[in-house]
Amino acid sequence: MTLTSLVTLWPPFGGTSVVHADFWAALCAYVAEELPELNGLWEGRAPDEVDGLELEMPFAVYEDGAGVGPEYLTGSPAIQTGSASISIYTTSRESALTLSRALADVVRDAPLRFEDGRLMYLRAGLTYAPRLEDQPGPGGVDVWRAMLMLDYVYSTAG
Repeated sequence: MTLTSLVTLWPPFGGTSVVHADFWAALCAYVAEELPELNGLWEGRAPDEVDGLELEMPFAVYEDGAGVGPEYLTGSPAIQTGSASISIYTTSRESALTLSRALADVVRDAPLRFEDGRLMYLRAGLTYAPRLEDQPGPGGVDVWRAMLMLDYVYSTAG
């Protein structure tokens, strides 16, 4: 995947009163406001550089899992359900765990606003925080990854 094909959903889009294009844009903007300690949230893979500068840790990457839906009921909106993961990369186990717990608290039923949709349920649970022995960071620093698993449900007008 090239840098130009990455979809950047951070830096922030503005306050929670802003209506975003979709669920992911709304979630990323909200996290940017509530957890500025992260240096970015990227879809699929983080770039090596941002605006000509080397990307510094901590940062996060999300991958949308297999979603289910939309499911339609007569006379009702579509219900979109899914799961995803967010990996936080940092230079220590302590900071990986601290940031992942903070992120889990931030996203829990976050007040997201996005076009043609309404969040119904959002939960995150920590899975693990190992050191990535085969993937050292810049200058050979240790890299630790904490991974959150997300479950979400939102409605759309269908």
